[in-house]
Amino acid sequence: VLRQKLYDSAEFKQGHPELAVSHTWLGDVYLEVAEFEKADRHYSLALQMFDKIFPEDGSSTHPDHALTVSNLSAVKLQLERHKEAEELARRAVAMDERALPRGHPATTDRLTGLGVLLMELSKFEESNSILKRTLEANQQYYQDDHRAIAYGHQMMGLLLGRRAQYEAALKHSDAAVGMLERLQAQDD
Repeated sequence: VLRQKLYDSAEFKQGHPELAVSHTWLGDVYLEVAEFEKADRHYSLALQMFDKIFPEDGSSTHPDHALTVSNLSAVKLQLERHKEAEELARRAVAMDERALPRGHPATTDRLTGLGVLLMELSKFEESNSILKRTLEANQQYYQDDHRAIAYGHQMMGLLLGRRAQYEAALKHSDAAVGMLERLQAQDD
């Protein structure tokens, strides 16, 4: 009865965190099945709700707020709305940097996403700086072999290959393959 009253309330209809999270999850499904316009609609609705409910000054951050911003950035990239994608990716990183301790895996994941986005937009210098930073942060955080470190090496290899720095690209790519092989052997 109380839950139904909540769902029927004007506050819930205008944007309750539970409704925002539900739109985020629906956006996740549409993103997964490559229905980007529908994903865009649901992530955008969720973001409008989160923005209305939670301030971005760092005093109150719902864990799905930055995730929704980040996922919407990925959708905008797929829809070739590059400027929006970049703005959202930067916003997600800024949100995490305010809310989480330095070097937190969520922040490095979002920074890696921004670095990859910038690589796709041919902003190679900034991409290189960000991808190096996230690789180093992941190496410090995880210390041993980890998929996040391997992914960082993969992305550095891809970036350096696009910049015709083949020797360095191969070094990172080989490091990624070796690490993933070791991790696969541990899983077997």
